[in-house]
Amino acid sequence: MISDSPVTGADLGRSVQCPACGTMLPPQARYCARCGRPVTPVRAAPVPRWLLALLWSGSVLAALLTLLYGYIYASPDFIAAHATSSVSASNLRAVAAAIAIGGGVVCILQPLATWALGRGWAWGRILISLVSILWLPTLIGIPVSILVLAVVWGAARPAPPIG
Repeated sequence: MISDSPVTGADLGRSVQCPACGTMLPPQARYCARCGRPVTPVRAAPVPRWLLALLWSGSVLAALLTLLYGYIYASPDFIAAHATSSVSASNLRAVAAAIAIGGGVVCILQPLATWALGRGWAWGRILISLVSILWLPTLIGIPVSILVLAVVWGAARPAPPIG
């Protein structure tokens, strides 16, 4: 059943119009409710270039940290030289492995999410949110993650009502 109720001002900022019959539809509509024709999906709001540059820089940083901790994990000489009575070589090696694996995950997910955000794909917001959560345990990750989440999800807010 098709509703002929008018589209309110709050819906105009988020709705899409069927190119064939002109019916106003919700933004997630793939097909027109009136004529059945496919509707072009709405892309997410563009992300600022400075944020994309920050995210690509973070990808490089994640790669460097992954390589560093991978080297620490694989280097018995480094571990033997830095092991102390309070930090055993096995504990140092386990921490280096965990950080290298976490960094490897970020090395895969962050460039993928940044690429998706640059293209305007909505799933990039979800993926970069996950990456931001992975960065949180680091010292620089807390303020940067909060900034990234605020900018990415702040741009996703619906338009204010008209009138």
